[in-house]
Formats: sequence, structure tokens, C-alpha cells
Amino acid sequence: MATQTGMREPGLAPKTGQSWHNVFMDDFSTPESLETKWRHPMGRRKWKWDAKSNKEIHWEPYCAQIVPDPDGGKSVLRVCVFSDWFHRIDRLATKETFGYGYYEARCRFQGAEGMHSAFWLLPDGMRDNPVPPGQIDGGIEIDVVEHRAKDGSSADVSSHGNTAVHWGGYGANHRSVAFKLMRLPDTPSEWATYGLLHEPGGLKWYWNGKEVNSARVWSPMPNGIYFSTEVNESGGWAGQDLSSYGPIDNPAGYIEVDYCGFWQLSDYSSSSSTTTTSTTSTSPLSVAVPSRHSATPRTSSTSDQCTPEIVSPPIPLRPEDAEFAAPENGTLTDGSPPLRPSKSPPDSRSLMDE
Repeated sequence: MATQTGMREPGLAPKTGQSWHNVFMDDFSTPESLETKWRHPMGRRKWKWDAKSNKEIHWEPYCAQIVPDPDGGKSVLRVCVFSDWFHRIDRLATKETFGYGYYEARCRFQGAEGMHSAFWLLPDGMRDNPVPPGQIDGGIEIDVVEHRAKDGSSADVSSHGNTAVHWGGYGANHRSVAFKLMRLPDTPSEWATYGLLHEPGGLKWYWNGKEVNSARVWSPMPNGIYFSTEVNESGGWAGQDLSSYGPIDNPAGYIEVDYCGFWQLSDYSSSSSTTTTSTTSTSPLSVAVPSRHSATPRTSSTSDQCTPEIVSPPIPLRPEDAEFAAPENGTLTDGSPPLRPSKSPPDSRSLMDE
């Protein structure tokens, strides 16, 4: 059963002659929403040991908390990285999954080297079929925004974020397009809205209401909404791990969320984009599982600063796909795609974006 909590309108205008229908909304006004609407797919357990920082990395649901926002006068979601004897991280996912429509969250970031945070979408199981871009029946991961303080060379990228879409599992058949490193709409500590329009025919990303990316990839398989923080191997995608990310009450890195929601147009109300309730357990996923109810793996006001900096080459578009062409005002900032963190089950190696 879809969850509706409020009548907030999304930042993206509906198509002419249509209106948005709010299917899911959480403004984190009560702590109970973490129990009623959200789950922790990775549970509480050890993930890996990082030799360079000499720290174990553990999944910890306590990293996700509803905390007061002194400036906004309301509570917000915070998913953080903190350290005691270990580095503690979490992935928070909706209990429901959603299909074609518009996803949006208002977020801000505090970054630290060695970790990254993200707002992203993922089905309950992703098939590892080797298929080209287009309709991906086996499910896709969509990174609406990923944030790092440092890249793999320890260069400062804290004022930027990236988008991407992945499919084919996280092994030999992994494919990835639409990776773009872009300047955030404002400083990382300022609120901004990040949205994703998923339609039969393609994806479009919107930051503060401005289209910043698109891809000719889509999937009928419903996705959960995810917020996460992760620490990976030192020297990897986000630079060197810190010796400590601070205590839970003063963490060095996090993503905070003011609200998140999912909307559908009237066109989609009777289509395959209905919501489902996840029955996911907390055990890791084999990426070759066709079932949508298996355990989930994870290894992403208008501003003129949202200028795409294209890292991966676009896929040639057919004339009928011109609507999903990416903006052409991007510039290269990095000679090669970055080494991404592992999105496969624990202990799997990182993969390079295509």
C-alpha cells in the first residue's frame, strides 16, 4: 500500500494538461517513520577490513537518525559515518518500491575524505544479464546524486556531485552510463533538491529544478529509495580513509534529508509503475537473482552553477530519442572515469565505469 503523508508538490512541473499524484512522502517530522517506512538492507555486521587505515568497516543501522535542524525549526534525516573501534556506515531504504514517475529529495552534505554519501534508487534484485542500453528488464541502479569530499587522487571535489546509472549486476556483465561530475547547485552544506524522472524511454535528472543529465535507459522493475554513507578501501574512489570519522553525535561525514517523495502522472496510475512492499531480508544479494524480493546489494531554486562536466561519452541517440539528449554545455574535468566503490556483495572488487 502506497504511503501518502502530505500534499507537497514536486519541483518539476507536470506535463501540460496533467497533474502529479503524490504516492510516497516522508518529511521526517516524527522518529517513528524510520520504523514504519524504512529498512536497513545490510543489517548490522562486518563488511570488510581496510589495511591502509587499519580499520574494520561495519554496517550499523544506528548511523541513520532523525535529528533536529536548528536553522529550519524541524527534524531531518541524517545518515552518517562515525567511528568507535570501527568505521560505521549504513544504507537506508524504503520498505516500498516504486516504478515509473518522479523521485525527489531535498538534501545537503558534509563530506570527509575516504567516504561518500548518496541518494539513489535500486530494485530488490538485479539480474546480471549482458544487455545493451534501452529497456533493462533485469533492473537498474540510478544514482540521483553522489557526493565525495575527495576523489581517488585526494583532489578536492566537495563542491561537486555526480549522477550515473548501472545495470547487469556488479560483475563481468556490469554496464554503466550517464556518469557526470557536476557542480552542486550551492555549497554542500546548503539545501538543494535532487530529482529523477523515470519514464518508459529514458531517465532525466533535475537539480534544483534544472535538467542536468539524461540517459536512454529505463526499467519496468520497481526501485526502492536509498540514502547511504559508505567508506571504501583507502586510495579508492573517495581518497584515503580517515583514522576516525568522529563520534555519532558529531560525525565527520553525512547526508541530511529534509524530505523525499515519489509522484506519478495520471498516465502511470494504471501502468506497471505501481508500488510494492519489500520483504527484503538483511542478508547480501547474489546479483544474478531474478526475484524482486531478494536481499539488496549496493555495491548515486534553479542555479547556473549546475553545469554538467561530462566524464563518460554519451551513447549515440536515434532521432526518436532526441528528447532524452543530455545538455551540451559540459566540459571535461578528468581524463578518465573514476574508480568506483564496490557495489557488489561484500569483499568484491571495485569496478571501473564504462
